Amino acid sequence: MMNTTRKEQSLPRNTSTTAGSRVYEYVKDNLLEDAYRNLERIPIEKIAKELGVSRQPVMDAIKRLSAEGFIEIIPQVGSRLRQYSSRDVLDFFNFLR
Repeated sequence: MMNTTRKEQSLPRNTSTTAGSRVYEYVKDNLLEDAYRNLERIPIEKIAKELGVSRQPVMDAIKRLSAEGFIEIIPQVGSRLRQYSSRDVLDFFNFLR
């Protein structure tokens, strides 16, 4: 199933940071570290359990990461890493020139 993630314990409580922000950083860090690479779907329930939060902050983080282009949300199915076509990658590098 899922490889070991960066942090597998409850998030520390920080009064200046919301649960949603902490979950967002956790999921984004795991995305950048390739923790979800081989998964068909991002395991929302597992993330919520690992972090000791409800599903709602995880869903909020998924929506935010989707808006940023990291994740693709598939209605009635779940969410997964966004797949970029070779054309998307070429356009990106042409944009950088």
